[in-house]
Amino acid sequence: MRPLNLKLFRDLWQIKGQALAISMVIAAGVAMYIAYISTFQSLDLTQETYYQRFRFGDVFASLKRAPLRLQERPRSASEGAPHGRGGPCWALGFRPASRR
Repeated sequence: MRPLNLKLFRDLWQIKGQALAISMVIAAGVAMYIAYISTFQSLDLTQETYYQRFRFGDVFASLKRAPLRLQERPRSASEGAPHGRGGPCWALGFRPASRR
C-alpha cells in the first residue's frame, strides 16, 4: 500500500463520525429527490386522468361581440369539442391533436 493511501485511510478513520454524517446527508438528499420526482409524476398522471375522465378542455377562449351564427359553428365543425354554451358568454373545450 502506498504511503498516501495509508495516510488517507488513517485520516478517514479519525474523522469517521464526520464522514458518516456527510454520507447520511447525501443519502437523505438523494431520497428527497427521488420522492419529489415520484410525487410530481403521480400528480401529473392524476391531472391527466382527471382531465380525460371529465372531458376538461386544454384550451379556453373568450369571445365578445361575435355574430350569433358563430354560436353553432364550433359544435358542429370541431370534432374534439363535444359542447359549447351560447349567450352572453360561452365556452368551448377541446383536446388538441398533439395531446390525444
